[in-house]
Order: sequence, then structure tokens, then C-alpha cells
Amino acid sequence: MYLSSEQLLPQLLVACGLLYLLMLYAAVRYAPWQKLMVRENSNTYFATLVGMLFLWMLGTEIEGGAVFHLSAMTSLTLMVG
Repeated sequence: MYLSSEQLLPQLLVACGLLYLLMLYAAVRYAPWQKLMVRENSNTYFATLVGMLFLWMLGTEIEGGAVFHLSAMTSLTLMVG
């Protein structure tokens, strides 16, 4: 199940793009970047990056053509509960 940009209104795409840029700016601006420089946390940080890389490569398909990335499902579970 993939959505193409032809199915959406151009105004919606522009509005979502602007909202995305605003949220990205806020995330970069207010992220605690100093915690990445702490030497004790570096192993956890790099292990998380490798784990997310493997989850991104994995995917599952449900009958009917719906495809889910496991990292998206993991992120959804962590956000929503």
C-alpha cells in the first residue's frame, strides 16, 4: 500500500512539507547534543544506530499487499504505546 503524490492535493503537500521543516528545526534546535559527547553513552548510541539499520532493512507483508517496515512499527509502538 503505497501513496503517490498524484493522489494528494499540492496545497496539502506544501503544508505538510512546511510543518515537517518546522518540526525538524525544533528537534535540531532543542536536542540535547551534549549527551552524545559523553563517552559512557557512545556504545548505547552506536548500538541503537546499528539496530535501527537492521530493522529498517526488514519488512513484512500482509496478504492484500500491505507492506510494513518493522522500524516504523517499532516507532509507532514506542510513540503510541
